[in-house]
Amino acid sequence: MKKMFMLFVLSLSLILTSVSFADEWPNKNINLYIGFGAGGTTDMSARLLAQLLEEDLGVKVVTENKPGGGGVVLASLMSAMKPDGYSLMTLSASPVSITPNRQKLTYDPFADITLIAQYGIWNFAVAVPANSPFNTLKEMIEFARANPGKVTFSTSGTGNTQHLVMEQINTFEKIKMIAVPFKSGAEAAAAAMGGHVTCMVGVSEWIGPVKSGDMKLLASMDEERMHDFPDVPTLLELGYDFYADTNFLGIAGPGGMPEDIVKKIEASIQKATKDQRFIDLMSKLHFPIQFKGHKDWTNVAHSANRRIKIVLEGLGLGIKD
Repeated sequence: MKKMFMLFVLSLSLILTSVSFADEWPNKNINLYIGFGAGGTTDMSARLLAQLLEEDLGVKVVTENKPGGGGVVLASLMSAMKPDGYSLMTLSASPVSITPNRQKLTYDPFADITLIAQYGIWNFAVAVPANSPFNTLKEMIEFARANPGKVTFSTSGTGNTQHLVMEQINTFEKIKMIAVPFKSGAEAAAAAMGGHVTCMVGVSEWIGPVKSGDMKLLASMDEERMHDFPDVPTLLELGYDFYADTNFLGIAGPGGMPEDIVKKIEASIQKATKDQRFIDLMSKLHFPIQFKGHKDWTNVAHSANRRIKIVLEGLGLGIKD
């Protein structure tokens, strides 16, 4: 009986300590690590977000770039940090939904990482040169069906979001469009405009050429139509049951963060997404704001992880035993 009483007292003490810790958080600087280099979309949006969190939470939010592996290097480092709310990171899809299905990692993407809140999405789309004979995705699909292996698409790498969505279209339509990977999205766009490939799939490299009239969009890979290009249909509208659900960017921390602290950070991020300064920057970056809280974002990432695993295994790009 005495042992049971002592266990009860210890458990109660731990609960009270946790509540007290959450109530007084934050009381020192917060470190926000950015998984990509300086000057890019992720870096600029995260630095302004840090400023807005600082204003809301009342403590300094220190930013530091830790690029490498599409964010996987930072995720590995974050997984070993204390889950006390003072170490945060930017998180895109690669560290939790794509790379874990391509290679063995030092961390579990969901047990060792806490997804706190998503704040933006990238717009993925299929674009062709202005002089292309194709004006719709359906026209290009039908040509590919009648001419196996003749349709090629450029991407900024193998196994990324846009490549995998195109492979899903291949499977859905029972056709074979050929992927042509490049080192960057800019090179992928140049290949399409130069007529070296039939089309390109990318995140933002097509924006300038489309607005100048050098390229045209056939379809959006997003869940909803793009704000800047409202006439472009989504894959869902075209009859496909999938879209680029690995196009997210948000803030995460180590696994096991106290729920109350997660809620505080989530609320602060949501507030920041409504700030006009943030809205203006994201618009300038052509980076749509899309907020998802801890539970919704985690569910999306889990679902994407399961789907991507099946796609990669079908392509022979999954983890080899």
